[in-house]
Amino acid sequence: MEITDLNIEESQWSIPEDYANNISKMELEENLDNLGYIFLDRNNQGDEVSIQEIANGIKRFRCEYRKCFSFFEDKKELFDHLFSPEILKLASPIELTEEELNFFDQVTSLEGQFLLHKFKKDEILSHLILKRVLKYRLSILDQLKLEEPDDNKTKEEQEEQERQQIELALKKIGKWTQISNYSKKIELTGALNLLIDKLVNQEQYDQHKYRHVAYFFDNSGKLGRIDMRGKARERFLWRFKIIPGGDSTKAYFQDIFNDKDKIKEVIDDELNSFMCRIVQIKLWLLGTYEGKLDTDIGPVTVDAIRDFIAYLHEIQGKRQGPQQTANNKSGISFYDILLKVQRKGYYALNVTFLLKYIFPILIEKENLTTQLKTQNDVEEKKVSNATIAEEIAVLSEKFDENKKKEFYEKLEKLIDSDQDVNAPPKSKKRKTRGGREFFKSVKLFFQKVVRFIKKGVEKIIDFFKRLFQKIKNGIKILLREIKKVFQLLKNGFQFMFGKRKVKTPTDSQQTAILTDYDSDFDSITNYTNVNSEVIKIHIQKIQEITKALESAASFLGHALYLIIQVIQPGGWLRMGVQLLKFLASKLFNFQRFSFPF
Repeated sequence: MEITDLNIEESQWSIPEDYANNISKMELEENLDNLGYIFLDRNNQGDEVSIQEIANGIKRFRCEYRKCFSFFEDKKELFDHLFSPEILKLASPIELTEEELNFFDQVTSLEGQFLLHKFKKDEILSHLILKRVLKYRLSILDQLKLEEPDDNKTKEEQEEQERQQIELALKKIGKWTQISNYSKKIELTGALNLLIDKLVNQEQYDQHKYRHVAYFFDNSGKLGRIDMRGKARERFLWRFKIIPGGDSTKAYFQDIFNDKDKIKEVIDDELNSFMCRIVQIKLWLLGTYEGKLDTDIGPVTVDAIRDFIAYLHEIQGKRQGPQQTANNKSGISFYDILLKVQRKGYYALNVTFLLKYIFPILIEKENLTTQLKTQNDVEEKKVSNATIAEEIAVLSEKFDENKKKEFYEKLEKLIDSDQDVNAPPKSKKRKTRGGREFFKSVKLFFQKVVRFIKKGVEKIIDFFKRLFQKIKNGIKILLREIKKVFQLLKNGFQFMFGKRKVKTPTDSQQTAILTDYDSDFDSITNYTNVNSEVIKIHIQKIQEITKALESAASFLGHALYLIIQVIQPGGWLRMGVQLLKFLASKLFNFQRFSFPF
């Protein structure tokens, strides 16, 4: 399947009013960059992409998706968000539709949501989009570098080079995890917890200096006070009892503790670097790390670990104190994980304890909380898909009307005060959506916060401040959810007060089916030369519009004065924050989809 002659020219498109909003632009660039449709080097402060480059990237994706769609349909059981390319005919050339964003979100998941390993090896390496997905996974794991095409090489030479790089990367992963099966190795690249499980449960790693503890050098002086002797060292060593190879791992650590040359040998070990990368990725997925994925453990990564532990204490209701946690071996402490091993900038990170025992605490706690309520897969899916916006809406219902108004006013100020949302998204690996574990941890946070509702709005807002200080992309994810709610309502109102026509075009861009609603919403449908596929798409559109109108009609009856704010330029953000309080209402049915008109 080859894409040729994209014929992308400067078009007379109009830029959407909210395109300048960084949440929209951030998510668009994030997804296109992930799969190599644009190339945006976050390590380069001056790197920018133009509207034309974005349009080219979207056009290339849509061309590839159309060519691949019949193949995807044969495997549709592997996709949660497969959509007909017909709906793209009226889509903006510089915006991804909600259906496209959902598709990107699934295929780029690192939490096992896309079963790439179910495809055959040749299918993956020869398929336009599947190959991009595999390259993305390997690039996140720092085993492959995504690069723009080299004009000095033929297409065949570049494909052969890519194939060799992919094979080498998978060979390394197989060696580190002791897995030889090709499909299993592919599965590990997109399921971080499975990969971690294979990595941390080995007693030794053949031909490697790495032994469960990663070493790194940082002479910035910005890591804060990290002890190397006394109670801190005692506590660090105490944790070796529960990691694989316990006594031998501890003896190995003590043998090189004061030997700078041996520590350097471990630092130079590529498995040591890989484990540092895994730690960064895990922190990134959980939301406490928002720096570059650069494999270098430094102040930003160390602060992210501190924030995660503080977040853990926040949810569990325990305070963190250096003297208390260094002397008391119960509970979780920063001293369990990081220790200074040389006075001149060398540190030890207990990677296995962090990955195997500390990170899973949130998920284990959430599972204990929900297992009595969870009776089937549908309920489990509902729990996993909870959003910050919905949690806020449910929480707000605990207040009376006056307190609820105060709550949203203060929440709006808190969001507006987050300067990072309005800053250029450079030198960071952004995430504008949360994954499964992110939302599970957020659910635990809200379960704790609701217990303090009687202490008033100020107390709850203080909890939110602490949440957003630790979960770095929390506000961005919230704004993304608000934008989605706003778009749903705007589309519903546009239809309700507009021409009220539903069109489904053919490949020639001519209308094949037209359903026209009058003022009483009675309809007349005209069609010419249509097949069953076109009819199916048209019915789906009408069903989606019907659901949206139900939501819009309920909302309209309760918040007519807010509708005026919707049509004001740039007013969607403030409008969106106020919309949150309607999400919990039984009269407002929040639907997770969008649709084209």
